[in-house]
Amino acid sequence: MLKRREFLKLSSIGALSIIGTSSLSFAKKEKSKNNISNEISKEENTIYEYDKNGNLIYCKSSQGIESWLKYDERNNGIYFKNTDGYEWWHEYDENNNKIYSKVSDKYPGDYEEWFKYDKNNNLIYRKYKTSTLITEQGYKYDKSGRPIEHIKKYKYK
Repeated sequence: MLKRREFLKLSSIGALSIIGTSSLSFAKKEKSKNNISNEISKEENTIYEYDKNGNLIYCKSSQGIESWLKYDERNNGIYFKNTDGYEWWHEYDENNNKIYSKVSDKYPGDYEEWFKYDKNNNLIYRKYKTSTLITEQGYKYDKSGRPIEHIKKYKYK
């Protein structure tokens, strides 16, 4: 049963403008083998930190996993890393379309992606590359910008 939920916002100095914490407390009743009821309580806290633009830049979960994020001058997420071994980088064009992505991860593994767009910012090409596979996809749209064709091509290394 959820007993309380808090979200605190505190002003800070420097790059951080908001620090938030989320607390969840709950109690659960369990019966043991000899039919004695035990109450188990658990509290989980997650810490959030934001930059002056409201972008999440740091998070620490109740399990101790820490995450860091960075943004470009247009508030696009360009970098993420956590203590669980996951990391990514993104690049964007002048219209804030993601044009490149690289991911480093234990599972499913490292991969890279490239994206191209038409003059209406519709995705027209996507290339996905892992150590064992290259996938290329093409997209076509009608005059109203609705997708009308999707072509996939696979190449195994």
